[in-house]
Amino acid sequence: MRWFLLAALLAACGGEHEEGGGDNDHDAHHADGDGHHHSAPHGGAMVVLGEEFAHLEILADAATGRLTLYILDGHAQKGLRCADASIRCTIRPAGFTLDLLPTARPTTGEKSGDASEFSAADERLKGLARFTALLEKVVVKGKSFEGIEIPYPEGAH
Repeated sequence: MRWFLLAALLAACGGEHEEGGGDNDHDAHHADGDGHHHSAPHGGAMVVLGEEFAHLEILADAATGRLTLYILDGHAQKGLRCADASIRCTIRPAGFTLDLLPTARPTTGEKSGDASEFSAADERLKGLARFTALLEKVVVKGKSFEGIEIPYPEGAH
């Protein structure tokens, strides 16, 4: 019976579990009965793209005015690199727009045109605790997603 339940859980996740990949938390989310859910690894607000195709997480630092976007895999565990040179983000209801730029990481080889993290700083973000980030367009693994809304700080996942 246990074998059947484990097989059913793995099938529901699409069978993309890696050997030793630490998917125990992922399986536990399925087993708890309240639907599919992943925690934001950086403590930000998250949304899902497609049907667990990928996740986006934003994190705002109200003290410094920095907004960071993380592009994550379907399990919200690993970064997915994106070829976008920038990602346009409108902050609502404040009504201003930011261009999130790729964060270079020499240790991982991430650079402009090949990054999983994007950010921008703006004085208007300082002290802003609640907003909706509207991402104009993000291309992940060759698939384009447009008009993505991420309510902050609660997310939509």
